[in-house]
Parts: sequence; C-alpha cells; structure tokens
Amino acid sequence: MKNSIINYKIIQQFNQYFQERFSLGKFLLLSFIFSINISFLSQYFAWGHLQSTRSIFYTALALFLFLVRLRLWDEIKDNEHDKIYYPNRPIARGLLPIKYIWRFSFLILFMELTISILGGIVSFVFFIILLSYSLLMLKEFLAREWLRSRFTMYIIAHELSIVPLFFYLISLNVASFSSINNMFFYLFVFCLGCETFLIEIVRKTRISEQENQSRDTYISQYGKKVTSIIICILGVFIIIVRSYLFVIIGKAFWIWGILSTLTFLMVMLSLIKFIKKEDDRYIKDINNYAVCFVMLMNISFLSLII
Repeated sequence: MKNSIINYKIIQQFNQYFQERFSLGKFLLLSFIFSINISFLSQYFAWGHLQSTRSIFYTALALFLFLVRLRLWDEIKDNEHDKIYYPNRPIARGLLPIKYIWRFSFLILFMELTISILGGIVSFVFFIILLSYSLLMLKEFLAREWLRSRFTMYIIAHELSIVPLFFYLISLNVASFSSINNMFFYLFVFCLGCETFLIEIVRKTRISEQENQSRDTYISQYGKKVTSIIICILGVFIIIVRSYLFVIIGKAFWIWGILSTLTFLMVMLSLIKFIKKEDDRYIKDINNYAVCFVMLMNISFLSLII
C-alpha cells in the first residue's frame, strides 16, 4: 500500500513537471509532423514511393523519445544554473529529485536503443553516434565554464546534435549507408537543421524586462536587429533548399512555396514591429507565424501524394 502511494505521487510529480516544462501532446504532434515529412521525402527520393509505413511510426517515436531524453538531461545539466537564475522551474524548486530524472531517462534510453536495433545496423550505428554526442552535451564537452562564457560556441556545439539526429531518423527509412551518402540528404539535413534552429531562436525570444542576469537568450547576446537578421537568413535558406529538394525529386512545390513565403513575410513584419517597439504581442506573433512557417514546410510532403 505504501509503495503504491509513493508511485502515484511520483507519477503526479512527473505529470506536473511535463505540464510545466515539456508539453507531451504538443511535442508528440511536432514529432509526428517532422517524422512523416522525413519518411516521405527520404523514401520518395530513394525508391520513388512510400515503401514502409512502419518506418513513419519508428521515426516519430524515435524523435519524440530523443526530445524527452534531451529535456531530462538538460534538467540534470542545468540544475545548478537553474537554482540561481530560474528557481521557480520544477527541478530547481525540488518538485522531483534528480535521481528520478536519471531513472526515467534511462528507461527512455532503453526504448530508443530498441528502436535503433529494430531499424537495422545502419540506424543502430547512427544512434550510437547520436548517443555519444548527447553524452558529450550532458558533460558540456568537458569544458563547462569555458563554453558557458562563450555563448556562440556553446550554441554551435549544442546545435550540431541536429546532424546525427536527423541522419539517424533518415536511416530508419533508408537503411543503406551508400543511399544516405548523397547530396540530397545532406541538403535535407541542413534544411531540417535550419527549421529546428529557427524554432529554437523564436522560442527564446522575449522582451528586455523578462531577461535575467544569465543572459542566455539570443537577443540578450546579439541584440534585436542581429537576431532578427539571423531569423530572416534561416527562413530564406529553408525556402530555397526545400524548393530545390522537390526539384530533385521531380515534384511541384510552388503552392507550398507561396504559402510558406507569405507566412514568413508575416514573421519578418512582426520582427520589424518588435524592433521598433518591444511588446509581448509581437513576440507571440513572431512565435506563431514562425511555427506555422515550419509546419507548412513539413507538411509539404503532401505534394508527393496529391
């Protein structure tokens, strides 16, 4: 009886944690949209059609589990930092002991390993590379203070995890090293990386009054104008590369190209308004339009079946 009460309490604590720090429904939907896009484009390029629907499930689950584990390991890595600068965050305020975060992350890791093995030798190799890089990130590349004092280097080191992640997800759909070693997939990973980085930047965009001494946002480091320029450059890269990928496959992209370009113009307009006047309304507009832009890019796979 006592054990069941304790277990129920832990479940409640994890539920509270995920509500505050990691919306399971939101990220599950995001994982599915990204993954169905990855599966369709990868398989259509490799074989000219969708060869395996099961790969979509593997890809979505693999991405979702990675995001959950990354969130948990970030909590462990940033625990001391959060106690100083973000004391109201669930782990920092003691909602969950770190030991439970470790245990749950190892359960997630076991499921990830299982999926990589089911995907075949190629996906297993890419997963080991991804896991190795994740462990380096957890240990902050054995240079914690050096990296934290160099914001740009810190961001580059952590964002590079996108490369093994997306090659791993592609390998769950195209189980051949020779097939993956192609300019199409290099460009595809670059495009996915730009989309992910774009979401990361706008997610951390906030007004000056909400900044703290940690200065761990792009605007606090680079200013509003430079950050806005980075966002615009990423958007242009995404539109150009996505369009070229569909040219390679031999499918029309102009409808999605127009819709996504118009949506990104709204992102740019919101950025201009934000530069002129800091207001939460413009921050919300930037976030909403940027998310819509990336979602449009990722549902463009419909061009392959319509």
